[in-house]
Amino acid sequence: FAPEIQKLLVDGQTVAIEDVRLHEMTRHRAGEFEAQGLRAFLAVPLRRGEAWVGTIMLGHGGPRGWNTEAGYIRVLAERVWLAYDNAHLVRDLLQREELLRIGVAVSGLGLAEIDYRSNMITLDQRAAQIFGVEAGVPMPRADVHARMHPEDRPFIMEQIDRLLHAEGRGFFGLDHRVERADGSVRWVAAQKQVIYGPGPDGARAAIRGFLA
Repeated sequence: FAPEIQKLLVDGQTVAIEDVRLHEMTRHRAGEFEAQGLRAFLAVPLRRGEAWVGTIMLGHGGPRGWNTEAGYIRVLAERVWLAYDNAHLVRDLLQREELLRIGVAVSGLGLAEIDYRSNMITLDQRAAQIFGVEAGVPMPRADVHARMHPEDRPFIMEQIDRLLHAEGRGFFGLDHRVERADGSVRWVAAQKQVIYGPGPDGARAAIRGFLA
């Protein structure tokens, strides 16, 4: 682009040339444009905040007006950036998910998700191995509580009840024993985070939980 056209684009202005032979910014270089098959063109700047980062351009081999296209291209430019941002967001989330997966695998951490509205819990492969239950299948919370050592269970249930109370603080961490179906006993260091939201009556209530 000629310097004067470049300046307009940098300043965020759309440039619509109906005929390169007639417009004052292009007539002195009309031959160069026509050599590229352009007799008319529309250039819409792409901006990120206050910065110009690129241009969307439409060209035509003959003279023509750009009365309606400019608005469409501006909308397209906005959608291009939205798609670009979304693509980067998805990429970042996938990278973080992969890092989390690697970290969990290296640490031997078991994870579980709890739905307090249905009173069900779903354990990942590692957590299921620890408790001796099936992985990836929602099951009643009571089935997991039953695996807690009888001597530890009353205290753990008391702490859970406090956590699930409407005024609960949302997090606890404690060590306890797990009694597996084969009679073996394992110690675990458990941490639970509870998410609160409106309950059936609209009051604050435990909605979801995450256990590690």
